[in-house]
Amino acid sequence: MTTATAQQTELRVLSVRQPHAGSFFDARPGRRKFVENRTWQTPHRGQLWIHSSSLDRRPTMAQLDEQFTPDVSAGILQLWDDPASRVTGAIIGCVDLWDIVDFDNLELALMLAPNARAIPKEVKRCLRPSEQDGWLERHLPIRQRLDGIDELQAGVFMSGPFCWLVDNSRLLRKPIPTNGKLNLWKFQADPDMLEFA
Repeated sequence: MTTATAQQTELRVLSVRQPHAGSFFDARPGRRKFVENRTWQTPHRGQLWIHSSSLDRRPTMAQLDEQFTPDVSAGILQLWDDPASRVTGAIIGCVDLWDIVDFDNLELALMLAPNARAIPKEVKRCLRPSEQDGWLERHLPIRQRLDGIDELQAGVFMSGPFCWLVDNSRLLRKPIPTNGKLNLWKFQADPDMLEFA
């Protein structure tokens, strides 16, 4: 959550490597990053400011093809096409963090029809009997909120183990140059730094 003082606003910030930091703000269809993958969770929900790390490790197609299908590899390389994905070492904008789901459950949730009334057989087979009670009620709203996310978009951006689900991305008019940090960190910003594009 953003906390205001008389002169400055405290931001909750997450450092993300490029091109993934810029992908939160990509307006092209099927290109917007809707999930951030982490090995840890946070109780924080709400406004989350994105810092683009100064590290830029652009892989080659051959390196990507070792891990991904050719269409996903091509999709990952195209992420560098967006201008926001070229800015490094700066806070570039914010998103709203609305939920955190483990990868396996998110993958299953995306298999649901948005109007599902029961857990489909192909999803049920992946759940233990003890996990099925309440599963649909918990995951159907996630599926509905992610309506429009296609298989390629999910393949490019989802890797887990914990998927931080975000929306409502707003790009700053002018990036705020600063060094990044690990985990969630705080930054004191002057209000005139927080104009959106």
